Amino acid sequence: MTHLIEAADQMKTLVGKNMLLSFVEVAKLDHLLFKFRVYQQVSGTGHGHAHPTSDPHQCRFGHWYYGGEGQALAGKNPAYRELEAPHNEVHQSGSAALNAWNSGQKTQVLEQLQRMENSSSKLVAILDRISH
Repeated sequence: MTHLIEAADQMKTLVGKNMLLSFVEVAKLDHLLFKFRVYQQVSGTGHGHAHPTSDPHQCRFGHWYYGGEGQALAGKNPAYRELEAPHNEVHQSGSAALNAWNSGQKTQVLEQLQRMENSSSKLVAILDRISH
């Protein structure tokens, strides 16, 4: 019976770690998709595609992070709290790039796209720390 309980505990730990690893990969893809949609819009190829949301609470990562599931899976990791700032910056700078594009301010578009990329890199690095 003791061996069965130990095996069940090991399986629970393994499943939890795999859930976190899977989410990290999905989060990376979600951010890539968000950035792709921003680039589509500013390149003029995004007609008819969904406009990326500027609200960081509304993307899949935002639902995970703010909705509690993230806290349950990764909340004990000290890096978890570091995710919010770069995540918000990705959305803010992506939205600012789109607004600058719509206003014809091409220099500001490039500045905001660079800011978006820098923030995204920070976010991915934190996610990697959490998953390892």
